[in-house]
Amino acid sequence: MAIFAILAKPERAFAFECTKYGQQALCKQDIVLGKAKGVLLSSMYDVGGG
Repeated sequence: MAIFAILAKPERAFAFECTKYGQQALCKQDIVLGKAKGVLLSSMYDVGGG
């Protein structure tokens, strides 16, 4: 189990970096993530919603 924990740490860091760079790329293209302010309807992607 300890081996999996050791292997998971760099994987988490890699996923974080990919997400960060992906968000920056979308921002440069003027793409906004998330719902518009005031939207009350749930989405199938919402946690616990759908």
